[in-house]
Amino acid sequence: MLEDISRNERRKLTGANLRKLRYKEKLTAEELAARMQLTVDFVDRLERGHRGMTERTLNMLSEIFNVSADYFLNEEP
Repeated sequence: MLEDISRNERRKLTGANLRKLRYKEKLTAEELAARMQLTVDFVDRLERGHRGMTERTLNMLSEIFNVSADYFLNEEP
């Protein structure tokens, strides 16, 4: 499934899943950026699909939200 989509589509998918989870957890982009020790711009670019997630970023987000990395990679989390 994931192999069949383009890099751009994958970025959009993981970003949309990140945004859904952040909203569900009632976190602002500023709060998430602070927890990640990164900038709000970085979080925004991830959520909009303008930046892909590295393994490190994926692991960090998985720990923060207590979900598996698969959560961000699935079409229907």
